[in-house]
Amino acid sequence: MDTIKKWETYSIFLALAVAFAGFFFKSIPIALLIFTFGLFVQGYIFYLYKKIDLQQEYLKKKAGAVIGGILFIAFFLLKDGI
Repeated sequence: MDTIKKWETYSIFLALAVAFAGFFFKSIPIALLIFTFGLFVQGYIFYLYKKIDLQQEYLKKKAGAVIGGILFIAFFLLKDGI
C-alpha cells in the first residue's frame, strides 16, 4: 500500500503540472502530453490496486477524477473552436 500512496502523490504533481502548463503557459499540447502521461500513471496505479484485489475501491475513489479529466480535455480541445 505504501507504493500506491507514493504513486498517487506523484499523480497529484502531474495534475498540477497540467493545470500550470495549460493556464499559465497557454500551451495546450504540453498540457495534453502531461495529461496523457498522467493517464499511464493512473493505469499503473490501477494495476497496483488490482494486484491487491482492491480495484472496486480504486474505481469508487477515482470516478470523479475521471469525469473531471474528460471535461478538462474537452474544455482544452473545444476552447479554440468556440
